[in-house]
Amino acid sequence: MLDALAKDIGFAARWLRRCPGFTLAATASLAIGIGFNTAFFSIVDAILFRPLPVESPQRLVDIFTNSADGDRYSTSSYPDFLDLRSQNVVFEDMLGFSPMIAALTVADRQRMALGEVVTGNYFRMLGVGAALGRTLLPEDDTPGAERVVMISDRYWQRELGSDPQAVGRTIRLRGQLYTIVGVARRGFAGMFPILSTEMWLPLVHVGEVEPAGIQESVPSPTGTNRLDRRGDRWIFIKGRLKPGATLEQARANLDMLMRQLAAVHPQTNKDRIASVLSTSAVRIHPEASAILTPIASGMMAAFGLVLLVVCANVASMLLARASARQREIGIRLALGASRSRLVRQLLTESCLLAILGAAAGVLLALWLIRIATTVQPPIPLPLSLDLRLDFRVLLFALALTTLAGFAAGLAPALRASRTDILHDLRGETGTAFGTRGWTLRDGLVAGQIGVTLVLLVAAGLLMRSLMAAQKANIGFRVQGLAMLSADLEMLRYDSERSRRFWEQAVARVRALPGVESAALAGRLPFSINFSSENFYIPGYH
Repeated sequence: MLDALAKDIGFAARWLRRCPGFTLAATASLAIGIGFNTAFFSIVDAILFRPLPVESPQRLVDIFTNSADGDRYSTSSYPDFLDLRSQNVVFEDMLGFSPMIAALTVADRQRMALGEVVTGNYFRMLGVGAALGRTLLPEDDTPGAERVVMISDRYWQRELGSDPQAVGRTIRLRGQLYTIVGVARRGFAGMFPILSTEMWLPLVHVGEVEPAGIQESVPSPTGTNRLDRRGDRWIFIKGRLKPGATLEQARANLDMLMRQLAAVHPQTNKDRIASVLSTSAVRIHPEASAILTPIASGMMAAFGLVLLVVCANVASMLLARASARQREIGIRLALGASRSRLVRQLLTESCLLAILGAAAGVLLALWLIRIATTVQPPIPLPLSLDLRLDFRVLLFALALTTLAGFAAGLAPALRASRTDILHDLRGETGTAFGTRGWTLRDGLVAGQIGVTLVLLVAAGLLMRSLMAAQKANIGFRVQGLAMLSADLEMLRYDSERSRRFWEQAVARVRALPGVESAALAGRLPFSINFSSENFYIPGYH
């Protein structure tokens, strides 16, 4: 069997070498189809499917509590997190974290840095070690502890030049000095796969940075800051299930604990419930996944249709080549070759073409991925996708190669092997491949036209929808609006000096020719960092 396969491959290679023009055209077509599909799958995999690079990710779950407006997948307060962690019976451990933005001063430069504030057990629970130095520890997350920070491998390389003596150096965040205690291992970039996390701070220092996640506040009877106000919800929670524990047991246990908290703290926890989801099903956020998954599926279907058109095109080319090989095929059949043997040989040729196309497609995918990593959308947060051709993406490329090889070669192989030996030996081509009436090649061409038309219509509808979205009524007039944002703490302004600056800035802007009005805002509509605040009138709540 292996000997016959080796002979088939050798014969296919010799035949492809004799037809360089055909081989180049077919390989290029398959490379485009496989390359674009592989590159796009690597993006989808990095955002939605790739497991977190942590220990036993299948035992991790995400825990959400509902908001006052009914959102099931909102954040929790730090006091609630402490109670859930200490009283549950199904988790080995639980951690809390939140994305954060802070003003970073490096030498004589200032910029905004993106990171996470995390509980002291964050790295220990995830099983993530340090490439240099140590990770954050529980004792770092206690009041009065020294200000320490762990930096990402990306930050270590870009800002510190991969300095082996980076541990012990300091960085300045909002005027406060933090000592670097470790560098995270390469490949670990925090809990959000699209954000370029640069550093991790102990949660106890959250008052010195700005949490950038989902925030909600209701009146708290006690507390003076985010760490002790039970009505301040801003923290995301992950838990690690005990061996043998199930999601259903975790949900039942947390439901009981949430009822107890509601009974003890009715003002802040009334009607609050917990939602527990496997981390593998969450990735970014359940609501974001509900939006991104259909979009990704639709885009993958579109790229799949492109590959289908490519396969149909290559199949047409193979049919054309097969019609020129009628005499060869007829002689082989006359000498006793079975139809199945002939089909196997022709399929070997198409699969070898697919392998050549896949090799070129992988190179194309690498080039496209390199371009994708340099694109920065027009948003204020730095994004970074960990795009790479790992074994998952390569397995996908292998599946595409197999599919393309059989899809492009099966129909031509079956059609070519069903010949009239007498006509083939005479060299007649009039009836061998059905040149009269509707032929397989006609069907392939019609299929290509139909699929291409579907893609063009879908692309046109998408462009029309994007243009309509640009003109949608969002509730206020956007023409002529301009926005300027700044963090005066980066210039070491205190609150009083900042207030005076903004008052003077607004007055001067209003005095500019052509300016109708100017105003200050803490949070703008459609901003990434959003929050929910409830206002209560005494005696009416």
